[in-house]
Amino acid sequence: MMPPNALRLRMMADTAGVYAQVNFDFLAPWLWRQIARLLPGVPATSPFSAEAMVWRLYAHLGDESLVRAHPRLAAWLAHADAVMRLELAEQLAGLFDQYLTYRPDWLAPWQTGAHVAELAASRGDEAWQAALWCRLATDLRLPATHRASDFVDARERLGPTGILERSGWPRR
Repeated sequence: MMPPNALRLRMMADTAGVYAQVNFDFLAPWLWRQIARLLPGVPATSPFSAEAMVWRLYAHLGDESLVRAHPRLAAWLAHADAVMRLELAEQLAGLFDQYLTYRPDWLAPWQTGAHVAELAASRGDEAWQAALWCRLATDLRLPATHRASDFVDARERLGPTGILERSGWPRR
């Protein structure tokens, strides 16, 4: 039996004749590339990609002042070696990458030091995740508005013709 993704690719190849060199992205990296194509000064690779965040998170997880301030995090890291800390940083980078796509309404309050009402039941975990997000935001000098908002503003300002010329997107 063929894996589901292989079956989908086979169906696309049968339909189109040839189907190769295809890249399937999640929404966040695809959207970031589109923003970078349109807005000057935006790097082509997102500083929020999981690969880019891992080492920043790893460093912050080694900061005693952060760890001491969050008992649940401190309890876990008390028994963690460097490899376990790296694995936690990798999991958190993936989690923050998902939050960027599916929970931007959590990240904005976290960036200002506020709590998210719907997370009251897990306030202990929210506190250390929010603290880590604030540190990432500081590291990256994040503006108060997300780049996606800047993208929407530019799209409205440039209009359909201007956006196509500047971005290099096809007309259809």
